[in-house]
Amino acid sequence: MKQTFTRPRFKQRRSLGLGAILFSISVFAQAQQTDTLQTSYLKLPASAVTDAYVTIHPDSVPQGLVLFTDTYLDGRVPGLRVTDTDGAPGKGNQLLLRYGTSITNSNRPVVVLDGFVLEEPILWDYISESQKSLFGYTYQSNLNFINPDDLASIRFVKDGALNAAYGPQALNGVLYLDTKKGAKGKGIGVSYSVTAALAQLRKKSDKPLSAAAYRELIETKYPDLTSGLGDASTDWQDVIYRPAFGLNHQLAVSGTLFKHVPYYASVNHANTDGIIETSGYKRTALTASVNPSLLKDHLSLQLSYRKTFQEERLIDRRAILEALRFNPTQPVYQQNEYGNYFTHVDNDGNYLGHLFPNPLSLLEQKHTYEDNEHELMQAKLSYKLHFYPALSLNARYVKYDQDNDVESLTDAELPNPYSPEIRMNLSEIKNSGSQQEAYLKLDKSLTDGQSLLNLSFGLSKLESVTETTVREGLGENRDYTRFERMRWTMQKNKAHKLYAQGAFNFKGRYTLNTAVNQTWSDKYFSDVSLITGGFGAAWDISNEKFFPLIKQLNSLRLFANYHTLSLHYPDNGSTATVDTKYEKSSKYNTGLSWSMLAGRLTGSVNYFRTQTDDLLLFWLFTYGTGNIYRPLNYGALLSSGLETNINYTLKDNNKLYWSVGTTFSTLKNKILFEEELSRFIMTDERRWQVLENGKPMNYFSLYQQLYDSDGHPAMGFVVDQEGIAIKELRYSADPQLLWSVHSQWRHNKINGGLLVSGMAGNHVYNTMDEYTAREPYKHNTSTVFVQNGYKSAPSGSNMYLESASFARLEYIQLGYDLGKVWKERASLSLSAAVQNAFVITKYSGQDPEVNAGNNLSHYPQPRTFSLTAKLTI
Repeated sequence: MKQTFTRPRFKQRRSLGLGAILFSISVFAQAQQTDTLQTSYLKLPASAVTDAYVTIHPDSVPQGLVLFTDTYLDGRVPGLRVTDTDGAPGKGNQLLLRYGTSITNSNRPVVVLDGFVLEEPILWDYISESQKSLFGYTYQSNLNFINPDDLASIRFVKDGALNAAYGPQALNGVLYLDTKKGAKGKGIGVSYSVTAALAQLRKKSDKPLSAAAYRELIETKYPDLTSGLGDASTDWQDVIYRPAFGLNHQLAVSGTLFKHVPYYASVNHANTDGIIETSGYKRTALTASVNPSLLKDHLSLQLSYRKTFQEERLIDRRAILEALRFNPTQPVYQQNEYGNYFTHVDNDGNYLGHLFPNPLSLLEQKHTYEDNEHELMQAKLSYKLHFYPALSLNARYVKYDQDNDVESLTDAELPNPYSPEIRMNLSEIKNSGSQQEAYLKLDKSLTDGQSLLNLSFGLSKLESVTETTVREGLGENRDYTRFERMRWTMQKNKAHKLYAQGAFNFKGRYTLNTAVNQTWSDKYFSDVSLITGGFGAAWDISNEKFFPLIKQLNSLRLFANYHTLSLHYPDNGSTATVDTKYEKSSKYNTGLSWSMLAGRLTGSVNYFRTQTDDLLLFWLFTYGTGNIYRPLNYGALLSSGLETNINYTLKDNNKLYWSVGTTFSTLKNKILFEEELSRFIMTDERRWQVLENGKPMNYFSLYQQLYDSDGHPAMGFVVDQEGIAIKELRYSADPQLLWSVHSQWRHNKINGGLLVSGMAGNHVYNTMDEYTAREPYKHNTSTVFVQNGYKSAPSGSNMYLESASFARLEYIQLGYDLGKVWKERASLSLSAAVQNAFVITKYSGQDPEVNAGNNLSHYPQPRTFSLTAKLTI
């Protein structure tokens, strides 16, 4: 009998008080397309950026149910890997520019929200393997708390010169998020939209044997195991997977208060189920801002407040694996003392712990919730000097709080070979901080009127405190008063930054830009500051007198930039005592951008080269009676590649608009070690991967499978003359090619769009095949086992390595603008979309995009159908 469970509350929680409200409010404001880039410190013309950058306006790219900002970046930025490695609701994408710059440090881009640099995602960024096993593999992106409907524009900038102002992390790119704001003098604008979505499993695994096939296999090949056969016919994938429904409501208001104070306010509520039973995600986001200007626009003030509540129901990922190998002849439920879920027991009714657990019981008898609460307040004051308006004084103050709670409760009835009692795990991470910043900015048009100088110089101070509490307890019932142990840690961090950023454009033809940042932080090594610097140059050939060289060529621009990181030690000789150093990285980009056919055909080509020395690798050392991982510097990582971006407007008139575009990136990298080390073995989720001198990173090191005369795998490997199994290096988990094709079109009131993206050269170790293609001892097996002549390959066999190259239809969308409704007071538009419609690949698993080249218990990405209605007043 199926049981219901009411989620326990371990502590008093603050709520919005919205209760049963099933819709949200969000401010309506038009995203304005400009040819400028607003950094935290300067507003620069596009010509001042010495690299090709990408601008996306979310309102103009409808693509179905979009809960997270990084979805809009997929397939739009050459060289940027937007990897949805987890199909669970609430899991953001992983952003990685090319191969990143480090093996163990964070490779996430810097995220700048309205000028404020978001801190690294503290929550679960460095979660231990033991905590993963307790709470599930949780990852909350630092973009998840941002409602994408609040954004006016998204820009991804790879310019190594300008990005240097943000410190070492900016080597991985800078993502600028500019929110919608009210416009001075505008009346009240209101918009309401609702998106309803239905998600389903895109691909069901065809490898588990059906109940009939399994019963026949046992009766013919393993008659001694017939006692383990039941009378049911259960498809365990159908048991744990389900259609999932989601809603995202949006109501919008903006305008001007007292004729001089533009305002923006928003509330967003999203609620979506996961395609695996019990999983789900909710988010409620509040936003409010005002941006008045006074003294004839010499004094401007920006005040904003943002608060987000997120709740996610996590699952025990073992259920995904067990659904492929649990006995299909057994029923889902059975009258017993284990919650009435079918359980393997002996003749006395005792649980047989060596057999696999019921997949549905893992989902319904374990209750794990992750709650995230974010609060961000920002105030910025800017004053243009009356006697010299080109120079402005700027100050910014930011305060933020993050609160992450993970609660995990296991029912006493769930079979547990270690303890029959209820086990409770609680984890709480609180992160609070503030930033104070002041800088000077100069925007000066020189005397000839054709040249422009932009300069900024400033300093900032950041203080933060992170408290972590982990509690584990036992109890005879749900009275959580007795704890086995409790761990509490607190980490305080202070950081001081000095920075400068500048650009000079001479007569629209020649551009020089530069930036420098020096950071002192408790996160880094004591008495050490990190210095990052960058320099770039561009030549706009189209403004030269001899241009055009080709009649159809409208513009041609060459650019190059360089970004480097170095360390500064004090003069007291302390460098001799520093065993571990910060990694040193440098990046070089050069390329060109162009336009033809009256601007209808545009594109860019960029070559990059990145090198990181003194790689931080975690080495295993003996510590007391156990082992400990310690970071040491060793080796270098080199990467390079070519990136292209082409867009073509086939038609653009009052009746028809049609554009197509493509991105294409080739990537390569290699590891360099000193002579005394040739190989470093990776651990944790990068199973069977190594760092090999002269080879690409994350290379698979696997045993050569031995085959019998019939071509079936034997229980053994190819050995050398000394009888030692031979390992070989074969392929990498990382791609060598990224590509995408996108298109947008409009005909009168009908519009549409699509995006196809893909990777090539990436490989996956099929752990799911390794774990399921086994002899069927009271559990299911797979068609792989049957096709291999009823034999299975040992762990670490190269037989399990598969190419995971793919092409995915990310979305296809069709919309219709009904025009004016409600007595001409409002406009109504409708759209329908399909996301993750299909995947073309030779990979035999459910989805080729998996984390770290390992598909163990991977939550599949769903196919999602959605309908959206938007009403604008």
